[in-house]
Amino acid sequence: MTRTKVAIPKTNASRSSNQAVITTTSKSNGRKSNVTASRSIISSTSSQLKNGKRKKQDTLDEDEYVPSDDFGSDYGDDVDDNDNIVKNAATNQDVTELIGLLQNKTKKKSTLHFKKFEQEQETRLQEARDLIEGDSGIINNWVTEMENVISKLKTKMNENIERKDEFIKKSKLRFEKYKTITAESLDQLTKLHTQSQRIHREFDNGLKQLCNDK
Repeated sequence: MTRTKVAIPKTNASRSSNQAVITTTSKSNGRKSNVTASRSIISSTSSQLKNGKRKKQDTLDEDEYVPSDDFGSDYGDDVDDNDNIVKNAATNQDVTELIGLLQNKTKKKSTLHFKKFEQEQETRLQEARDLIEGDSGIINNWVTEMENVISKLKTKMNENIERKDEFIKKSKLRFEKYKTITAESLDQLTKLHTQSQRIHREFDNGLKQLCNDK
């Protein structure tokens, strides 16, 4: 039994395996991000290529091997698949970075919106405090109005008290004057009564004397 050695043609796989860095450019918000594929992906790809070659050599017929016309095309398809794997990995990494950028942007927007909302709420609360507790607020206005009302009531009450006091004073003076006049009147009446009695006695005595003289 004779074994035929087959020389497998070299392709661009060696050159693609030597490339350690693949740069892809993705546009996100007008910026370009350079994505570097990891060496582990390239090494795993090259190992897959080597394993594929070994499997094909092991499956060769021990007696005779006639290379077919489709061998080169099949091998080229494998290389293209490996290139697609690398490109897909780079694309996935690019998508991952794009998602990260979108997440960061969304987070920043959410933070800005939340800060803006907090500032608006603080402003509204301050306006409410000023409206309620400020110098020209509701409470101070109410207190001022109540103080004015109380002051007016006190003024009116004081005026009424003064009027009452004045009335009481005048009433006392009038009562004292009435008592004085009454006392004087009683004295005058007493004197008049005494005089009338004296005159009546004198009149009676005069009549008696006239009767006796006759």
